[in-house]
Amino acid sequence: MNKRVAIFIKTFIYCALIITLSSLLYFNEETVETLKLKYKLKYGKPSQKEDVLNLFMEKYPRTLVPDVIKAILDDTPLPRHDDTGWGTVHHQAATAMCNFARLIDGKTQRERGVDEYSFFNDGGRANLERRKEVYGNWKQWWKKYKKSRITYRPNQQ
Repeated sequence: MNKRVAIFIKTFIYCALIITLSSLLYFNEETVETLKLKYKLKYGKPSQKEDVLNLFMEKYPRTLVPDVIKAILDDTPLPRHDDTGWGTVHHQAATAMCNFARLIDGKTQRERGVDEYSFFNDGGRANLERRKEVYGNWKQWWKKYKKSRITYRPNQQ
């Protein structure tokens, strides 16, 4: 075997080891689960999108915040559960963000601005322009509060 081939083989083996080790360190179970949730929120069936948003409202993982904000642009109807049937992904995502934001800044939905940050007065349906407006407001909010810690607890007065 000539010297160039031996160097190539060693380099290839080292690169393979580095890629394997770095992927083992980066892709832990939590990261893989987060990637699955992000995928379901973007491409999943309506019931999967609803499940991800409900999980977000239960646990508020920060890693999902940008994806929940992007979901405000999604007008997919959610499954009906003995209700009026007008629930949509964008409505649920805005509600989830309002609840999350309250934990950060302590403001209620009304204090923050019902028209600016939610679809409360839209009857659950909003055109693309309206969704983009709310999306932009949440994007600006996240830019401002991204590094903030949770300061408000619901049982506080």
